[in-house]
Amino acid sequence: MARARTIGGSLVTVALILAVVALSRAVQSRTPSSTAVTGGISSAAATMPTGRFASGVSGGVRFVGVCIPWRDAHVTSGRKDRARWEDHILYCEGLGRVLQRCAKSNVPICVLGDYNQRIPRFKQPPRVAEALSAAFPPGFRIGTDGMTDADGYGLIDHFAVSPGQCISITKIISRITEDGTRLTDHVGIAASLDSRVCF
Repeated sequence: MARARTIGGSLVTVALILAVVALSRAVQSRTPSSTAVTGGISSAAATMPTGRFASGVSGGVRFVGVCIPWRDAHVTSGRKDRARWEDHILYCEGLGRVLQRCAKSNVPICVLGDYNQRIPRFKQPPRVAEALSAAFPPGFRIGTDGMTDADGYGLIDHFAVSPGQCISITKIISRITEDGTRLTDHVGIAASLDSRVCF
């Protein structure tokens, strides 16, 4: 049984539609990551690859929007100065520092966006999966773990929540519209987030 807990005088139930393309475009600006955050986490975010991070508090929950670099970021295009998975791992290490600082505030946390990894691990190297896992403080749960899209592929877009948060995935939104238009290479995710004690 789950018992509801209130934050700021009202039950936090957030309907989240994750349109990853929009999120990615919003956070992949040329502005350094540190300008998108406040509250003592900017120095930790500054160590991450730039332009792929946004954070803010809404309804008593800190939402952290991420776009973790894909395996070939700056490998064969862009700056061409990285090894495969290098930016991805650097980002995960920086995200870990950010989340450790965020967790000290006792504000509930939801980390959502493009993780660029299937969970559980599918084909990515074990060290890459371990880097992502290590980014989350103890007790965080990935609500999309093991979920697939309409084509049976594991998701690379995810939600993770801090202890005490319950997330229910209510719908996986197709990347293709009813008229056959392909919107993106990502799916959307609709979810409900409650602040509660989960058993």
